[in-house]
Amino acid sequence: MTAFKPYPELIIDNFDEGTTRITTKGGEDVFVAIAGRPEDMQRFVDCWNACRKLYAPAAHIEATDARVEKLEVLRAEAWSAATALQAEIEKRGDHAGASVGSEWTYDIAAAPRDRRLWLATKCGKLSVTRWNEKRGAWDGLAAGEQPIAWQTYVVPVHPHSSNAEGIAA
Repeated sequence: MTAFKPYPELIIDNFDEGTTRITTKGGEDVFVAIAGRPEDMQRFVDCWNACRKLYAPAAHIEATDARVEKLEVLRAEAWSAATALQAEIEKRGDHAGASVGSEWTYDIAAAPRDRRLWLATKCGKLSVTRWNEKRGAWDGLAAGEQPIAWQTYVVPVHPHSSNAEGIAA
């Protein structure tokens, strides 16, 4: 992160009668006026310094820097966790996260027509559907589209239930 460089604080230095010099606290000249009213110069310096504090108060800058540091630490932790999870997934194999249930059956003619089923289509989608007697087709599939595989639709059991098996719908 680049360091913030705030506008300098200005001060007035009356070094000669009738001449006013405006400098930074470090002593660099900003403006030298041979003629002019000292109260106008003072007003300019007061306004400059007030706007400088409004623009970038030190507490705000420190808080922003701390927040950026915290976000960078969180980003690094998240990246580390994602990398570890990816390694674990790769170690388990392709089907590690797949739900356990019945196996896919590729004989579509054997699919029961009186219950909900999971259907896999050739375009890679999965659908939960039933056979529609009126249409003579599977609900949710385009006319003439045939699934490539099916399996029983299992209703999951609530985690607080004593029954560990799902219920076939």
